[in-house]
Amino acid sequence: MSTIGNQISVRFLIVCFTVFIVITSCMPPAEKDSIPFQYSLDDPTLRKIYEFELLQDGDSLIHFLNQRDPNYRYAATKAFSSFKEHAALDHLHELMTDSIHQVAKAAIFSVGQIGSEQSIPSLIDAFDPESQDKKQVILNGAILEAVGKCG
Repeated sequence: MSTIGNQISVRFLIVCFTVFIVITSCMPPAEKDSIPFQYSLDDPTLRKIYEFELLQDGDSLIHFLNQRDPNYRYAATKAFSSFKEHAALDHLHELMTDSIHQVAKAAIFSVGQIGSEQSIPSLIDAFDPESQDKKQVILNGAILEAVGKCG
């Protein structure tokens, strides 16, 4: 019985291992949600944005939301998640559809952190239930979370 039992155990392990290999090879590699641009604290403008964040100087931060450089848009957008600045909401609503995924995601998160009910229509407009795009699916999850915080 030990020889037959060992053969069955070995076959079972081989089948399990084969199934594991087949399943894992069919899955796409996980993509890291990395920032596709240079984000360096050596940049004096980024340091200034962090300073405005620490001072909760929303008026100065709003200026950076319209910058061409995505580093500055991203840093300023993230900064608004640290404090509730209702004056920034219109700018953040526009950035929820930014061409840089991380900027859009940070804008959605900041809108949720501010938690204003006036943001719900903009969040619903940014939600795309039909999309199969992985980045939009991630944004949809962030949007649902933000809606929950706003209302």
